[in-house]
Amino acid sequence: MAKYMLPILIATGLAGFSLLAMADDHSEHVQASGQTSAPLVISKHTPFAKLMDQSMAIMHQGMATAPATGDPDHDFAAMMIPHHQGAVDMAKIRIALRHKPCAATPCPRNHRYAEL
Repeated sequence: MAKYMLPILIATGLAGFSLLAMADDHSEHVQASGQTSAPLVISKHTPFAKLMDQSMAIMHQGMATAPATGDPDHDFAAMMIPHHQGAVDMAKIRIALRHKPCAATPCPRNHRYAEL
């Protein structure tokens, strides 16, 4: 199981960064339906749990309003855009509020998950 984690993490990260690279304006979230939602404002003064709840609410709204065509391939891809944007937002929250710098930077192999 552990040998598959790195390729999965790399693929997920690349997908998230690809979505960011495609966005022209980072000031708001553009859902697959073309609708926009309020941007997630990350503040060190806001509790971690509240920020995560907000990011999940934005993500779930985007997934729920993604245009459904009945084509499973299209519908899946349309829902994955807000889903992966939610993952990017959650990672930004984690980085902004981190207490242990090792969790956001490469660590010695035997401590990779211990610091999280």
